[in-house]
Parts: sequence; C-alpha cells; structure tokens
Amino acid sequence: MKPSQELPGDWKWCNPAEVASPERNALAIGPFGSNLRVEDYRDEGIPLVFVRNIRAEDFEGLDRKFVSPAKAEELRSHIVQGGDVLVTKMGDPPGDSALYPRRLPAAVITADCIKWRVASPNVPEFFVYAIRSPQVKGQIVNQTRGVAQRKVSLGRFKAMWMPVAPPDEQRQIVQAIETHFTRLDAAVANLERARANLKRYRASVLQAAVEGRLVPTEAALARREGRPYEPASVLLERILAERRRRWGEAELEKLRAKGKEPKGDGWKKKYKEPAPPDVEGLPELPEGWCWATVDQLAVVSGGLTKNARRSTLPRKVPYLRVANVYADRLELDEVKEIGVRDEEELRKVLLEPDDLLVVEGNGSPSQIGRVALWDGSIDSCAHQNHLIKARFLVGGLSRWSLMWLLSPSGRECIRKVASSTSGLYNLSLSKVRSLPTPLPPFDELETAVEMVDALLSEEDHVEAALRNLGLKTSRLTKAILKSAFEGRLLEDDRR
Repeated sequence: MKPSQELPGDWKWCNPAEVASPERNALAIGPFGSNLRVEDYRDEGIPLVFVRNIRAEDFEGLDRKFVSPAKAEELRSHIVQGGDVLVTKMGDPPGDSALYPRRLPAAVITADCIKWRVASPNVPEFFVYAIRSPQVKGQIVNQTRGVAQRKVSLGRFKAMWMPVAPPDEQRQIVQAIETHFTRLDAAVANLERARANLKRYRASVLQAAVEGRLVPTEAALARREGRPYEPASVLLERILAERRRRWGEAELEKLRAKGKEPKGDGWKKKYKEPAPPDVEGLPELPEGWCWATVDQLAVVSGGLTKNARRSTLPRKVPYLRVANVYADRLELDEVKEIGVRDEEELRKVLLEPDDLLVVEGNGSPSQIGRVALWDGSIDSCAHQNHLIKARFLVGGLSRWSLMWLLSPSGRECIRKVASSTSGLYNLSLSKVRSLPTPLPPFDELETAVEMVDALLSEEDHVEAALRNLGLKTSRLTKAILKSAFEGRLLEDDRR
C-alpha cells in the first residue's frame, strides 16, 4: 500500500522497479548456495561482495574473497558495478544499504544481498539514503519474514514505496545530507575520542590506587605523624583468624544438624589453611603492603547448575547469569528464575550485598573474568555455576578487590591464570582462589577506595553525558533523513 505521506508537487512515490535501469538483471539477488560454494573462492580474480561488506560500507577489507573469471561469467546476472545500490536482505535491522564504489572493478554479490542499478539520470546515492530513511526502513522491517533468520525477499523489496525527487533535486539533497553527516561524523569522532580518554583515565586511576600512588601510604603518614600503624601483614592475620572462626561455626552447625556433638578439638584439624600466593614475578609493593590470595581474603563458591530437573522443582528463585554481569556493571533487565531443592541448597548460592561476582568463561580473553559487586537489588537472588562468588571476610575488601581486578594489572593476572580450550577461556574455582591481590593497611585501603569512588563518580557523570550526546546524534541522523525524504531538508537549510 502506497504511504499516505504527502509529497512536494514534483515528487512521486515509486517502487524500486520503476526507477531501475531497463537493462536485464538491474534488480537481482545474490546466487543461491548451490551456485556459489566456498570451494569456488579464490585468492584473486573477480571480487565477491558479502552482507558484511554492505553493513560496514567496506569493499576492500583484508578478508576479501574472489572467484575466477570463468565462475564470474557463470554468475553474470549477479555482477555489480560502480554506482550500484546494494541492500542486505537479512540482519537486525534488515535493509542496510551502501553504494558500490565507482572506483572499484566489477564484483559478484553473494547470498542475502540485493543489487539495484537505478536508471540514469537518477542519482544512486539518493536511493541509498532513501532506504535508510524512516519512511522506507519502517516498510522493510514490516516486510521482513522468517523464523530462524528473518529476511526481506526480493519480491517484497520490489513492493516498497520510496519518495523520489526529480534528478536535479536528488543531487542537491544528497549534497545536503552529506554536509550534515560530515558534521555529525566529526561530532561522533570527538565522542569516541572522549570515550577513549575516559577509558584511559579510569584505568590510570585504578592502576594508581592498586600501586599505592593515589593516596599517601599509611607507612609514610605514620612516619610523618610519629605514630605506629598496622601493616597489611597484621590485617591479613586478623582476616585469616576470622576465616577460621567462620569455618568453625559452620562446621559445628553441620555436625549438630546431624545430631553429632563434637568431643574435643579433633574436628578442627579438618580445617585447611589457604595457601599464600606465589609472589614470583609479582611487582614489589609499597611499604606496609603484602600480597594475599582471594582464597585468604574471601570464601569462594560456585552456583547452581542449570538442568531440566530444576524446572520441575516447586521452589523457584531469581538467579543471575553471565548475561547479567559485566565489568563493574550489572544488567538486570532480564533476570530469570531457577528451581532449588531446599533451603540448604539456597543458602549456599544466595547472594548478599557486596558479594564479588566473577564470570567463569568467555570466548574472548578481554571478557574473561568480568567482575561486578552484587547490589542487593533483588531479594532472595541466587547465581548460576558460571558465575563464581567471592564473599569477603572484612568490610571494604569487596570494593578494593573489585578495583584490583578491574585495573590493568589485575586484568593481566586474570588472563595469566585463565586457560584456553578450543578458544574458550576458563576460570575455575581454584584459579579464582589463587588469584593474587595486593593488600594495603586497612586505613589506607579505605582512603583509596573513597578516592577512587569520588574520581570515578565524576567520570560516570561525563560518561552519561557522552551517552546522551550519542543518542542525540543518532536521533539527528534519523531526523535529517526523515526531513530529506519529506522534501523539507533543502527548504530547512535555506532558512
């Protein structure tokens, strides 16, 4: 159905076929799989155009593929030349468009690409932008079909309606759009530079904190003020004593639940003292600091394994998945539920505020060991087994450890212990327990955490402002295209 939008007097609504070149195969899709196979690819010859090239508007990437001239001749109905409009049949959203560069030699489009050669004197760039406009993009999205892969067929693409200006005005509109987009591109480039600078700033703040350079060390302050201080080694002894005490309470509770009252202290011999870190290769720490392992500072545990049986259990609780945990960020828009057997199982996997969550595995080394603190925003929330939980034994250690594991040095420690099997990087419970952590005196730790929070809070405000600017830039792009294809852009520019 032709859109109801009113157009300027000399404009008209057209289907792609109405403005296509009269030559044969001016509107065509890429060859079906059986007509072009991976075995046909060559390292030189006639270039191929893929969906990814259209989306990126990059037809000269390093991963270029070719076919022989003889194969290209077989596929001559799928040949594209400079100035052809190219459209993707699939994707999210579908209908990405690009102009095949006039400077490049003829190529062959592959599956899920549409070639559209517009008739002269029409301006191909005008139709590339028309496809991107809200007026046409909305039609493409509405005409997309499919279950496994949603696509817009060539037939449905031919049925689209596009607002078409006279050729002379097409050229003026393209020039106006590109002038506006050049300014927006400059703004986006500035935003990206600002984001990169913020990322470097964040990393430098965290690195300075965990190296003892952000705030005065407790040792230096104590000397200046002529007073004693508690070094981190003494703090670690207190933490280890607290760890043993909590283990003892939990062990007694388990024994008494079984009706066993312990006689003597023999049961205490079951306690395993956590191993100290291997400091070989680790940097020297500031005076008064010491190295510890996560196992020495926290109780580390796994979560619930998802299986079919759990869906039959009557008790369901919300639980966090890998998809909910990012670097210093929780995304809780979609929190699913899982069945638990009983209160004892739930108690083991229940989250408490300030629990540190570590992503166990990921296909990318840059994403392995993403860490965030649980904020307690969901009552009775558990976690799956692909999230490792560390519950620290002394207040303040959660935030400090998070800072360490987010810092460049902490990230490097995670990458070193992560193993790779078939491209997947993994962090087991034992590897998380063994992660080394620099430990400062407690007063220094608290001061550093407060300073980092204050500095990064300012950075968060700047990041939020940049996100808003990015959204405005995106909205401006849509507004420019909408105005252009309502026939108002040139008039608005003249005002």
